[in-house]
Amino acid sequence: MSLYTVLTAAEERLEQEETHDALGVGTARVVLRCSWADRHAIVEDILGNRREWPHGSGEKPRAHRIGVVPAPSCDGNVVLGQCISYDEALLTVDYSTDTEEDLVYESLEPQIEFITLDYKQFRWGSASGDPLIEAEAPGKQIRSMVLNRTLYDVEGPLPNSLLTLMGTCNRDEYYSQSLGLTFAKETLLYAPPSMSRTITTNQVEGWHINFKFPFQEFGWNKFWRADTQSWERIYVAGTGGSGSGSGAAGDIYYNYPLDDYSDFLF
Repeated sequence: MSLYTVLTAAEERLEQEETHDALGVGTARVVLRCSWADRHAIVEDILGNRREWPHGSGEKPRAHRIGVVPAPSCDGNVVLGQCISYDEALLTVDYSTDTEEDLVYESLEPQIEFITLDYKQFRWGSASGDPLIEAEAPGKQIRSMVLNRTLYDVEGPLPNSLLTLMGTCNRDEYYSQSLGLTFAKETLLYAPPSMSRTITTNQVEGWHINFKFPFQEFGWNKFWRADTQSWERIYVAGTGGSGSGSGAAGDIYYNYPLDDYSDFLF
């Protein structure tokens, strides 16, 4: 059964209306009668849950504004100091399909990293010139990006992966619909997010979680090799046994283990 609210209220006769336009925007309005003492609880239930219009089918408008006035036919009103306590209230509830809320925000920002090259690979003046000393080692500039992603109004309980993903990179490819870009696996690094939540006298909002995923085009588990002037994987030394504690001998060394980011990249 469709309801305006889970609390006690009744629709006023001839006080229900709907509007529709050619752009697909729909609005609705209803007037509800309720106990004066219950008016705030009903407002919080309808707006806090963004309850949808309980009539019709397809995309339904959702509540976004409520006006409250005393019911004009009230009897037995009581004066309390400067205020009057009424028996009943009339709630005018407005609904619309044109109310938007931010759910996800994404952006890219530039990032520059410098790595120090092996000074032994270089000479002054010519290939046979004086060798560089360690303090003269050149640096290589690596230009990259950071994927910023904010999730709004995330309801608790929060997933434990917020804590366990630190120091990992993405196991799966991620396609950003908002940016129109595809990030290959191993190219996004999980950095500890920042989180905030607002608690007011009326309600508790969901968490706003701000992520920064540094992007590395060649993958976070490849390293710059001066001899080949390229990004390459490194392996655990040896041909058998347990290796050096960073994996079995002969295995690829994953400085940043791969993990599932589906809780936050979807």
